[in-house]
This record gives sequence, structure tokens and C-alpha cells, in this order.
Amino acid sequence: MTANMTSGQRIICDYLIIGSGLAGLTAALEAAKYGKVTVISKAKAEECNTRYAQGGIACVVDREDSFEAHIQDTIVAGAGLCHEDVVRMIIKAGPDRVRDLQRLGLHFTLQKDVESNISATEGNQFHLGREGGHSARR
Repeated sequence: MTANMTSGQRIICDYLIIGSGLAGLTAALEAAKYGKVTVISKAKAEECNTRYAQGGIACVVDREDSFEAHIQDTIVAGAGLCHEDVVRMIIKAGPDRVRDLQRLGLHFTLQKDVESNISATEGNQFHLGREGGHSARR
């Protein structure tokens, strides 16, 4: 349900999620298992940064890639601002989070979506792009 709020209006819920992007809606789906959820956004629900993120998700899913390479790429790109333990935790959790998103119905572009002459096995692999600061396609 979409509603416009007015000043002073009260909302009663068990969980208030601020933001309608990927993180907010994923949190809302999980919280809905335990109670009443309200999601608020600064604009229309579809007007979120996730919609405009053109780079996709950088995640180690290719056999030719490695967690260590991705971790080092992130630390170098972070110019000394990254906490290595946090970087390691997030990058190593990446493949599981991608599978979670697939279970929720999120479609990722596959090789067969962009190439016509490809084997069935290769066609069902993710279409990977190489982002700035990365040494491999992810």
C-alpha cells in the first residue's frame, strides 16, 4: 500500500524500515516474518539508489577469481579507509547473499541473455562485468 504522510501523523508498526532500496526491502521481507512492517521512503518506492546503480553486484562467482583478489582490490580502492576484517566478512558472504536474492526472485543477467552462440553450461553462468578498481570480472 502506498500512502502520503502528513505532519504529525502516527504509524504503529513492529518494524519501521527507512528506505525502499535493495537493503531496505530485503530487511522488510525478513522482518515481516516477525511482525507488522512499514517501509518509508523519501519519494516513490521505486525512486531508490538501487534502481539507478548501473554496476550490479561485485561478487566472487567465477572459478578464475578469488576472495583474496577481491579483498585486495577493495582495500587498494579504499585508499586506507577500509577495515580489513569487515571487507573480508562482506566479500566472503557475497555468494550466499546473491543466492538469497535469487531465492527472492531477483533476476541477474546470464551469459545466454547477452550471447546467442554459447553452450548451455556457459549460458547459465552470470554475465560478469569488470568494475573500476577490480582486477577481475565480477
